[in-house]
Amino acid sequence: MATINDFKDWLEQNGFEKHAETIIEGGIENKENLKECFQEICDTLFLSEEEINKLKAAIFATDVLVVDDMQ
Repeated sequence: MATINDFKDWLEQNGFEKHAETIIEGGIENKENLKECFQEICDTLFLSEEEINKLKAAIFATDVLVVDDMQ
């Protein structure tokens, strides 16, 4: 099971190092929480359209890899 540190590392690896602490302090502890609160987080952090698309791609690209591994 992934830890909060794993989630923070994932955020940083995907280019969100300046937002990682704020996201976690806001109660988001994993990618599932991030998906559930995606729009709220984008609004709270005042993400640009480019950052929103980058974060969205990172979240959902991970899901595709999991599905590919299961097939």
